[in-house]
Amino acid sequence: MKAIIGLGNPGTTYKNNRHNVGFMAVDKFCENRDLVFEKKSRLNVSLAAFRQYGERLLLVKPHTYMNLSGYAVKKIVDYYKLNPEDYMIVYDDFQLLFGKIRVREKGSSGGHNGMESIIQETGIKCFNRLRIGIGTEIFNEAKLRSKDVIRSFVLSNFSRDEKSKLKEILLSTNRIMELFFEGNIKKAMNLFNTRNKNEDKESKKEV
Repeated sequence: MKAIIGLGNPGTTYKNNRHNVGFMAVDKFCENRDLVFEKKSRLNVSLAAFRQYGERLLLVKPHTYMNLSGYAVKKIVDYYKLNPEDYMIVYDDFQLLFGKIRVREKGSSGGHNGMESIIQETGIKCFNRLRIGIGTEIFNEAKLRSKDVIRSFVLSNFSRDEKSKLKEILLSTNRIMELFFEGNIKKAMNLFNTRNKNEDKESKKEV
C-alpha cells in the first residue's frame, strides 16, 4: 500500500490560498481519475482509494489545520501500517519560486508548520516529499520577514497570472504522483529536479 498526503487548511475560506496547493495537487490527481474523496472521521481525513500496480493506493487530505497536520498523518500511518517509503507528503514552499518543484526522499521541515508537525508527531524525517514553489521574487528577496508577514503571504490567494499557470504545474505534480505510485520515485527526482536546475541555469544566462 502507498499513500500520497496533500497538506492544506480545510474549509472554503482557505480553498484558493497558496498554502493549499498540496490539496490542489491531490484534488487534480483525483479529478483526472474520477476518484471521489470520502470523509473518514475516525482518521480525521478525507480519503480516495483505488487499486493499481498490484496494490491499494490512497490519496489523503487531513481535516486538521496545517500546523496540526502531524496528528492526521500519524493516524493514517499507524492505521494502515505504512513504512516511511510508502507515503509522500505534498505541500507548498514559499522559499521556492512559484512553479518550481522539488522531489526528495528525506529532509528537514524547512520551517514549514505542517512538516514540523508531521516530523514531531511521527518522529521521522526520512519520508518522501513533493515541494511546490509558491514564492515570488519580491517576497523571497526580502531580508526581514516576520512570522506575521509569512503567514499573510501563504494565506493569500494566487494572483490571476499564477492561476493561469497552475494547470501546467499540476500536470507536473500529477506525473510525479503517478511515478511515486509506480515505485519510481528516483525517476521523478531525476526528471523534475534536473529540469528545475536546468531552468535556473537558463534564467541566469538570460540575465
